[in-house]
Amino acid sequence: MEHFDYIIAGAGCAGRSLAVHLIHARKLAGKKVLLVEDIEDKERRQHWCFWEKDPGLFDEIVSHYWAKLSFAGCEGQQVLDIAPYHYKMIAADRFYDYTQKLITAAPNVTIRKGLIGKAFNSRGKSAVIVDGQRFTADYVFKSGQPPIAPDATESNLIRSFKSWHVETVTPCFDPDMATLMDFKAVSLHDSGFFYTLPYSSTRAVVTYTLIAPEIPDQDMYDMVLQRYMRQQFQCSLYSVNQSESGHIPLYEYARNSIEDSIIYLGTGAYEIKAAGGHAFRFIQRHSQHIAQCLLNGEHPATASIRFDRFGFYDSIFLRLIALPAVSLKGLFSRLFQRNAPATILKFLDHETSCWEELRIFTTLHKRAFATEIFKKLKGQISSTAKSF
Repeated sequence: MEHFDYIIAGAGCAGRSLAVHLIHARKLAGKKVLLVEDIEDKERRQHWCFWEKDPGLFDEIVSHYWAKLSFAGCEGQQVLDIAPYHYKMIAADRFYDYTQKLITAAPNVTIRKGLIGKAFNSRGKSAVIVDGQRFTADYVFKSGQPPIAPDATESNLIRSFKSWHVETVTPCFDPDMATLMDFKAVSLHDSGFFYTLPYSSTRAVVTYTLIAPEIPDQDMYDMVLQRYMRQQFQCSLYSVNQSESGHIPLYEYARNSIEDSIIYLGTGAYEIKAAGGHAFRFIQRHSQHIAQCLLNGEHPATASIRFDRFGFYDSIFLRLIALPAVSLKGLFSRLFQRNAPATILKFLDHETSCWEELRIFTTLHKRAFATEIFKKLKGQISSTAKSF
């Protein structure tokens, strides 16, 4: 049975990101790291988008930058000046190739392909089963879906999407502006929206995202995307070079505590937000936080033992969009009509002050928002009382 300082169980975006951040933390170069890859080419047709103010760790492989975004809601289309931010896109194949070179070149990192079984604690150490063989570590960092939080409200919502990589015969897109959210083509109570990422006047990624209790069949997505291309871009002559789809259950995840030695990554670390996706940026911040904690000799779940108000806001958002009286279109229309674009991005980046957040909340459905906050706090108090 081989022992490592750290095991990263899963070599997707989150696992590879953590491995790269550990490699960049030079003082961790003496630690033995095992990266277990149980998938191959599974995510290579994906792309990740995020906003940043400063140069990032992966700028070398960014496929495209946008300085402007658009939002289309109840009051029509808005062009959003997002300075000092830039919106960036990274293609998964470039990310995988780039991180593979870095990880392969690191002498303290071992890559192993195999079927990942369960992760568990055994005799004071964490363990992972790979192809029937046990490996132990001081900490295991695991991708995947963790259990539901004990005080969570039951949710059956699923965030699903389908993307088309399209190429048109005639120019149809503005390569200088990406569409962050477009609700124009949906009804008030439709919980779906479109976004468009153009990287030339004839090539773009066009996506339909839906938050609903069930995952529609692929024919529905294709029909909706066909209609959107025809109505939004007045385009019927185009080819779909590739497509991608996926879904993520939306619920309040159980957070790691200071007692845990199995730490969740990616969606398991709350990095897929119901309020807008954009997991890549949060995965990088979480990976950087873990690396810094390990450098400082701290537990890598240190942040989770403090009250996370942004996780609390996300749980309130989930409750709001489940209400019949609150529509996704109306909620985001209020948000973008009544707040500066840079402030919204700052809020979604978890970098606003409490005062800025209070001002944002007053622009939303105040009564529904206050009611759901009260219910959430009441549930937390009740759950805490039962534990004593």
